[in-house]
Amino acid sequence: MNIIQDFIPAGRRNRPARANPMNFITIHETGNTSRGAGARNHANYLKGDAAAGLPVSWHYTTDDREIYQHLPENEDAFHAGDGGGNGNRQSIGIEICVNSDGDFQKAIDRTVELVAEICRRRSIPIENIRQHNSWSGKNCPQNIRAGRPHTWEVFIDKVRANLTPAPTQPAEPARTVTLDILGKVQDVRGFIENGETFVRLTEYSAALGFAATWDGDRRLPVIRKEGDATAPTVAAVTDDEKRLLQIITHWEARGESEKGQILVVNVIRNRVAAAGFPDTINDVVYAPNAFTPTKRADFDEAQPNARTIAAVDKALSGEDYSQGATFFHSISGIRQAEAEGRKVWHEQAADEGRLIRLFDEGNHRFYKGVQ
Repeated sequence: MNIIQDFIPAGRRNRPARANPMNFITIHETGNTSRGAGARNHANYLKGDAAAGLPVSWHYTTDDREIYQHLPENEDAFHAGDGGGNGNRQSIGIEICVNSDGDFQKAIDRTVELVAEICRRRSIPIENIRQHNSWSGKNCPQNIRAGRPHTWEVFIDKVRANLTPAPTQPAEPARTVTLDILGKVQDVRGFIENGETFVRLTEYSAALGFAATWDGDRRLPVIRKEGDATAPTVAAVTDDEKRLLQIITHWEARGESEKGQILVVNVIRNRVAAAGFPDTINDVVYAPNAFTPTKRADFDEAQPNARTIAAVDKALSGEDYSQGATFFHSISGIRQAEAEGRKVWHEQAADEGRLIRLFDEGNHRFYKGVQ
């Protein structure tokens, strides 16, 4: 989930900075149907004198493309219309944009994802997700209360569905094929179908004493004797896998440098090769809780730009800065957690010796598991 932090400056009248126990989540609609009145527009409004003068503030604004965060979750705000009541003092306020040039359904879907993530992280029960109306009697969120595009009950059901983990399927046993290779009987990963034998080129080549790699410039597999320094070191990927790498790099690192984007691909490929992770790019990317952007309703609709596509190509051609990294986390997320008196899992694991901190690049910190 891509959240843009654009906080109201400290000391402003609409940022009281009182402790918020975060017992509730309050859902609003902005009521602003003007073209362009998306999350960024409201972020600018909250930093201005008009909002400070009222005062008015809330924690997040969602639209069909972005989520802006305006306050740390553990600070209270002026959004529920109940003075010093639980709405203002104990809830996290979320405004959904209703701008006429936006897709309201997508904005709701993005909000559902955000609400579920906060509930999970803050242990907020689903019955503590409230309408603005429940605190002050205001007809808000107006469209959802009127059943547009669906009712409040459907909204809550969608959050509940996001909170319910998908049933886990038993791992499929690895399929192997027994081959007689130059007089030596060996099992390699593969299968037999309709009388034809399919095996992984990398494993079959290794059994013969060769190394199979991928030549990104010529777009073909290369087989060399093991130890041949002229051979690239990256295995082949399918067109679908390459497209998936472009999409996940877009969502995870579209604002990063070329090196930062290459590192995302490096980490995914390191996981494919490492014990304890799935052994395909698809399964690594879509593993539960591995890469948050995969939960986006518009995940597959990403349009990676030429710079991202070039970075993925370079990573697939063997450019690797990762030092074996298999994890990364946004530095902004780490700092927000620290400001709230907690630690993200990666930092906690590093402190406990389960991960090794490697380096920072752009807005990402990279780690690897302890062998």
